[in-house]
Amino acid sequence: MIRVVIFVSDDPPAEVRKAGDLTRQVLANEHLSPQVARLANWLLSFVLVHERDFDGALAAANKTVALAPYDTFMLSRLIMVLLQAGRTDQALQWADQVAARDPALGWSYNHRRGWAYLVLERFAEAAQALTQTEFNDAHLLLAIAYVGLGRLADARAEVGKMLKINPAITVQTWRLGYSFRDPAILDRHALDLVQAGLPKT
Repeated sequence: MIRVVIFVSDDPPAEVRKAGDLTRQVLANEHLSPQVARLANWLLSFVLVHERDFDGALAAANKTVALAPYDTFMLSRLIMVLLQAGRTDQALQWADQVAARDPALGWSYNHRRGWAYLVLERFAEAAQALTQTEFNDAHLLLAIAYVGLGRLADARAEVGKMLKINPAITVQTWRLGYSFRDPAILDRHALDLVQAGLPKT
């Protein structure tokens, strides 16, 4: 799943299937320790997002949080599940919770906060959050925010930074790293990335 979500997988659907198979094998054991159950449900939530079972993903995320309610790192990572499942307001609430409990996780929660503001088309707030992180595809998300603000030169500069980090990334591979309940979100932002100079394929 890591290979898929950081856009380096040669075959994202196959790797999601493999992650799902392995995770379900673990969860089939009725005698799991709380820690293993927490980790397995955490991973399952991301698998289910990519399988487009968004309600199942939310249920797995809730199980994870119930097993470790004070794990701010895990909470910050699960914000992406909420966002893709259409729970944007809740995602922002969780980002605020993590920020209050563990400001050192800004690299994570600002990435998710930025994504949430992009979904809401609040581009100035998205840019503000995304300039505080370089995690994963933050440069591409910032490029999207800049396109929304009419700052095309800045958007192109951010795409250039991303291509230095991952020269193989394209609009197509970027899209395969996400799965939103509302597919129009990725459609819209893929066009922004094309405008900002990211290769289509």
